[in-house]
Amino acid sequence: MNVRPFIFLSLCVFLAGCASLAEPESPPLPVEPPDAFAGGAAEDAYEVPQDWWIEFGDPRIDELVNEAIAANPILAEAEARLRAALALSEIAGAELDPWLSAGFNASRDRRFTGTYDIFPSTTTQNSYGAGLNLSWEVDLWARIRSGQAAAISDVEVQLALLRGAHLSLAVQTAKACLAATEAGQQVEVARQNLRSAERLEVRIRERYEKGLRQILDVKLAQTEVASAKASVFLWERVRDAAHRQLENLLGRYAGGTVRVSGELPQLPGGVEAGIPADVVSRRPDLVAAERAYVSAFYREEEAKASLYPRFSLTASGGLASNDLGDLLMGDFGIWSLGANLLAPLYEGGRLRANVDLNSALKEEAGAAFASAVLRAFTEVETSLAAEGFLGDRESALADLVREAGASVVLSEDRFLMGLADILTVLEARRRHFTAKALLLRVQLERLTNRIDFYASLGGGVPVEPAAN
Repeated sequence: MNVRPFIFLSLCVFLAGCASLAEPESPPLPVEPPDAFAGGAAEDAYEVPQDWWIEFGDPRIDELVNEAIAANPILAEAEARLRAALALSEIAGAELDPWLSAGFNASRDRRFTGTYDIFPSTTTQNSYGAGLNLSWEVDLWARIRSGQAAAISDVEVQLALLRGAHLSLAVQTAKACLAATEAGQQVEVARQNLRSAERLEVRIRERYEKGLRQILDVKLAQTEVASAKASVFLWERVRDAAHRQLENLLGRYAGGTVRVSGELPQLPGGVEAGIPADVVSRRPDLVAAERAYVSAFYREEEAKASLYPRFSLTASGGLASNDLGDLLMGDFGIWSLGANLLAPLYEGGRLRANVDLNSALKEEAGAAFASAVLRAFTEVETSLAAEGFLGDRESALADLVREAGASVVLSEDRFLMGLADILTVLEARRRHFTAKALLLRVQLERLTNRIDFYASLGGGVPVEPAAN
């Protein structure tokens, strides 16, 4: 037996491992992150609670967020994309392995062999064969491995996007719960305003009938009642829309029947921002952007390796005979061993253009990562700053509600004693109920800003080490 072909094959296998896979570069940060956020003094790492919505202490929010995570089809879409990326990575990795196929063939031929006397002569022959075929592309320039690494990075991108979808859904659902609750409270404030306006209108009408007030006062009081009714209808519509939006997030039919808490929860305790650099590795969108850059890096390496020759090995072995029974005998065995080298010479610039394309895509991915980092830092700082601004505004509005309520009582008493006109009363009432509506709105803003803060830090989503 000639062993040279097998020595040659072993040498090729050895050479296949000589080309090392290029190490990806780290995408550059657009700015050097400081040691601490400007809006927060904490200098230690901060872990957002995994189920951060529990911090609000509202069991109904807990139930609805968990329901949305279990039922909303958005997560099913993201999971399907992740499975598709996993399948593509397996396809890419399969090219590293030899391809083995088995075959069986049978044929019957009839051939013309000449003419004897006046009759043509023919022969009929059968042939049978069975064998195995092996082919393997030797990855000398790491082209296949670069494609596989890119595909694995794409899986990590989809995994990060799945986590991002999970976080986004939880954020939207928690906000929708709070918005529906606030709208319900606004409806109650509007109804209180209506009941108060109706009581005032009755008292003014009674005095008008006694000749103590003018008809203009009655008309203005009736106008106030009509305005209060319109306000009730407005907020009922807002509440209805908020309930239907929440049901959409829950994966339910939008019938407007979902139940939420009657009052906004108390704002959780103070915030800690942690270290800015931690945000880069915690936020799902930044993880996805970084892995997309790594994928683009490997795609560029794959395109560069396509410029070099491809070397493949082929082997086949089997049995062939004119008699089917002979296939069980080793004497009819056949085999072959071959190698081929395919080098691109001229393809109209397609391969070079593919390198330029993937190089540009890598630069694009790097710029997208930089933009995402800037946006992340901005969101954290904005949420931290808003904590103080919104807290001060809530305190001021609470004072305004208290003082405006006192002015309503005083103005109505003076009006009924004939010491003030109806316009003073109506203006005091307008200021009071407007302040109550604004106070509810700023309380909602503080709660949603806290949600934005949790989301800006990554939302408690676990981050596993990314495999290159």
